[in-house]
Amino acid sequence: MDNHFSQNKFDLLRKNAVLELKNLGDRVKANLNAEFKYEMGVIDLLITQSMQDGESIQQIVEDAVLPDVADVILNNMAQKKQIHTVTISSNRKNQQLNYTVT
Repeated sequence: MDNHFSQNKFDLLRKNAVLELKNLGDRVKANLNAEFKYEMGVIDLLITQSMQDGESIQQIVEDAVLPDVADVILNNMAQKKQIHTVTISSNRKNQQLNYTVT
């Protein structure tokens, strides 16, 4: 029964991560008319961080991911670079997210 509960919690966290990333992608599309992509490993990293820190996926995205995405976008805008795609990838080895704009 405990394993079933754990799987349900994991599934719920996964759904929340997908929803939060979709919302972020919608904001990127609406504000920049740019495509938003992320690797599946990003979801796993968000779930891991949520389970380790006890924070909600929404809180992690709002407090960490969104500011990092904004920084990358603003840096590209300051350099007058066009923004076509915003991509988030994951580095499992050092448990970090990487942000690129093309």
